Amino acid sequence: MNGLYTYKIDKYIIVSLEELSEETLVPFSKTVLNSEKKIKKSFNPLGGRAEIVIKNLPQLGMTVFKNYFRGGIWGIFNKRLYLKSKGKIRPLNEILFLEEIRKLNIPVPQPVAAYYSGNLIYKGGTVTKYISSPYTLAQFCLNNEKKGEIIFKEKFLPVFEKLIEHKIYHCDLHPGNVVVSNDEDIYIIDFDKATFFEELPFYLREKLESRWNRAVRKHKLPSFLAMVPKKRP
Repeated sequence: MNGLYTYKIDKYIIVSLEELSEETLVPFSKTVLNSEKKIKKSFNPLGGRAEIVIKNLPQLGMTVFKNYFRGGIWGIFNKRLYLKSKGKIRPLNEILFLEEIRKLNIPVPQPVAAYYSGNLIYKGGTVTKYISSPYTLAQFCLNNEKKGEIIFKEKFLPVFEKLIEHKIYHCDLHPGNVVVSNDEDIYIIDFDKATFFEELPFYLREKLESRWNRAVRKHKLPSFLAMVPKKRP
């Protein structure tokens, strides 16, 4: 693949968006290999399926290693394994998708690499640049409703309209998958199942609004986070 750098480390394939120096690759590989042993749960308060390790690496700086981790009923029987679908590896798809939508000025974490082990059945994760002291939008709004409402209306809603404009379908868009940085900038995370929507934009809006509002109701988040559905044209 053009513009990608592939490394084989033990049982893992690492695919990076930039060439990694030996100084970087050694601790990078150790982090991937050790990530199965000790993990920090994601900061997502709405039950995300990711597990993360935060690491300061030469060349890359502060990075987040996100292991894919199943939740729900499937997670009881199989926490880490995924089936390759149509020849696609989900972690690799995610970093490529992030790189593509960053060019559309969608605020997302900067992708660095993907890693996976296995062929038809695999486990793996992604590496992105760290967002300084992130809180989810849900957490932020619960802690500071007044400022949270401003961030939601002035920063998130314009980004939401960009998702519609560019027909980006985030399959699990909710206030736990939007993080607020120390500088009070927002970033949307967890694009592992995201795609470009093929139907009319209005149907995309309905899907995104429905998923968002369901999470707001379920987790009893501040009412200002609820989106007012627009009427069909």
